[in-house]
Formats: sequence, C-alpha cells, structure tokens
Amino acid sequence: SLFFKNPFYYSPDSIYFIDLYAYNISYDQDSNIIPANSEICIQLIKTADLSAATLQTFLKNGYAETAIWRGKYLFEVFGFKIADNKYIPTIWKYDLDKKTSKEFISKKTFKKRPEYYNAERRSETSKNKK
Repeated sequence: SLFFKNPFYYSPDSIYFIDLYAYNISYDQDSNIIPANSEICIQLIKTADLSAATLQTFLKNGYAETAIWRGKYLFEVFGFKIADNKYIPTIWKYDLDKKTSKEFISKKTFKKRPEYYNAERRSETSKNKK
C-alpha cells in the first residue's frame, strides 16, 4: 500500500530530497482536474526553498517504488517500466554533479504487477543461490 511507503528520500547532507510520488496535474478552464493528463513523477527538491526539478514522468508506462542515495550527488531509483502488459524491473541512476542519468532495464519481466521491487529482487537472488 502506498500509505506505508516512504515518499521522501533525503540526501546524506539533507540538502535535497527525492519525492517519488509527486503529481503533475492538468486543469481545464474551469479549474477541474483532467484525470487523463495527470501523471506521477519523480522530483528532486531542494530542502531550503522547496524548489523542484522533475526527473522522470510516468503516465501509465511505469512507476517508481524506492530510492537509495549512494553519495552526496548520486542516487538510484528502483521501479518498473510497463510495456506490452509486462512489468520490467528498472533502475534509474542519477548523478547531480555531472547532470547525467542512466536507465538500466532488466531482461526479466512479470505478467502481473509484482508485489514490490525489493521482494522481487530477493526472490530472484534466493533462486540463484540454490
């Protein structure tokens, strides 16, 4: 359940935090939300002034589940891409110092929505050890 997941992941020095469940919401001329145009996105937010930069946007083609800071300017986001009704484990790596990002897509796919990223990785790892 989303209610029990950590929505924010702070950098080691707390200068930034990552919001995995931010929304870009579109409104019509009467200020009504347009659901088809709303999208979940990953945002990097400066703690001091709450200024935000959108790093990744998902319509119905994927979602993020967790993140790990690997240093002051390096972090990884783990989640799933969705293509051809298959869920594909994906890692997005960001380097704020170099202003780069890379996407790593697994060869493994799932036909139904996986329980969550870490559970699938543990399951895959334990099968490989046998």
